Amino acid sequence: MTTSHDIQPHRRPRGLGFLRFMGLAAMLSVAPQMGFAQSGSPSPTPVKASQLPVPSKADLEVLVVHGDESGKIDARLKPIMRHLRYMPHTGYRLLRRDDRFLGVGADHAFELVDGLKLKVSLVSLTGTQAKIRVEMFHGEARKMDSVLAVHRNKAFLIAGPKHEDGELILAITPKY
Repeated sequence: MTTSHDIQPHRRPRGLGFLRFMGLAAMLSVAPQMGFAQSGSPSPTPVKASQLPVPSKADLEVLVVHGDESGKIDARLKPIMRHLRYMPHTGYRLLRRDDRFLGVGADHAFELVDGLKLKVSLVSLTGTQAKIRVEMFHGEARKMDSVLAVHRNKAFLIAGPKHEDGELILAITPKY
């Protein structure tokens, strides 16, 4: 009969595995001192978007699009069609395009359609995104007021109010 004193834990013999580990450790400790030949010029270190210099201004592009069930697609909307395909319409027509170079803290207002006005303000910029305040007014009444975090050089779509036989869609892109 065995007792708890007779049971020995299984130990792995220190053989080749241990020697391989020690050899690898010795090679790694010497590696920083070793030189390696390289052909050509060294490859450039990739720069992350968060490491890019942060500008104080950006070009805000606002596209005002009418989405409907006509099945017709305006060729000028090709750059954002991959986003529009998720909208519930078969036809898209560009009503207006507005580009403004704005500094942080600046804003721009313009007329949409049917007495609607849109005001966009550049709140802040980072290496990866822009914060943009979007306000929509009908007369003096504020219909929308949102601050969006939009990725640098990417479009952000807002499905808006009804218009004619469809709806307005705003595509806002900060370019910097």
